[in-house]
Amino acid sequence: MAITIETAELPDLIAEAVAVSAEFERRFGHLSEAQLNWQPHPEEWSIGYCVEHVMTVNRCYFAPIEQILAGTRKPTFWERVPLLPGLFGPLLIRALVPGAKGRVEAQSP
Repeated sequence: MAITIETAELPDLIAEAVAVSAEFERRFGHLSEAQLNWQPHPEEWSIGYCVEHVMTVNRCYFAPIEQILAGTRKPTFWERVPLLPGLFGPLLIRALVPGAKGRVEAQSP
């Protein structure tokens, strides 16, 4: 499924997330706990740690997505100010696409 974050509708993004989950299960579901937690170097993350990190970060999106789907979410003042999403949205998207130049540091838990 080839969609872009700029043009996708929420149901498309949810379908993409389901497809990614199935692909992950296909590729890594057979690995043991030891294999998932193996680190190539002490300072590098294991597959399991990367997955845990993504799951932890993504949890904050579940409630807002459910509210959007239910039609009960009210945008905040800052979300209604057209200048901010129009200015910072494209910057954020460009910074996070695969192959983006520059590096975004994530804090270790």
